[in-house]
Amino acid sequence: MTPRRIIATVTFLAGLFYFLEYMLPARIGGVTVPLSQWRVGLGNFMAVLGAFAIGMGWFHLLRGQWRNLVTGQDRSSSIGFFCALAAILYFGFRNELEGAKAPAWVHMGFDLTFNYVFMPLVATVFSLLAFYIVSAAYRAFRIRTWEATLLMGAAFIVMLGQVPVGGWLTAWVPVKWLQLPYLGAWLLGVPNSAAQRAIGFGAAVGALAISLRIWLNLERGAFFSTEGK
Repeated sequence: MTPRRIIATVTFLAGLFYFLEYMLPARIGGVTVPLSQWRVGLGNFMAVLGAFAIGMGWFHLLRGQWRNLVTGQDRSSSIGFFCALAAILYFGFRNELEGAKAPAWVHMGFDLTFNYVFMPLVATVFSLLAFYIVSAAYRAFRIRTWEATLLMGAAFIVMLGQVPVGGWLTAWVPVKWLQLPYLGAWLLGVPNSAAQRAIGFGAAVGALAISLRIWLNLERGAFFSTEGK
């Protein structure tokens, strides 16, 4: 039996277990179904398996960076990786194990590595997404079709409705629900909520379809690209 078939069989049996455990009642005709009792043990096994998977990820990451360091390919990044890894592991473990008994320089090192280096880097990476959002918004808001015109008008109303200028511009309108703050709130609460639910429903159906394809071994790229691997 090839590795692909072994993995596909284990995946099918695991999916079948959770499917039957959820669908079948606790007792059938006076007979107790033991699937619910086995769920805890299987969950613990999956947790251990996940820990091994994380360990394998660590091993491959360290091996790849060490290979780059030895061969001289992008050596500066590998040196920075190992230095940062050693510093974070050292200060993190000492701060967690010793707590208040740790020296002051350990707490300073922990704050430096996590709060003043790691967290700003995370914020920087996420802030870069703003440029992609602006680029996508520019392409979407170009008025070329009636859908783009409708989207541009709705975005304009919502943006003005969120700032005091919008209320000031439409304060003279006698009908209250025609003022920009109320129109913006209605667009966010009614059409936007309906669209978000539709998107969520479509994503759920797509996830269900992909899950069934992986469970039944119909997704060719789920485990291996070819049969012989």
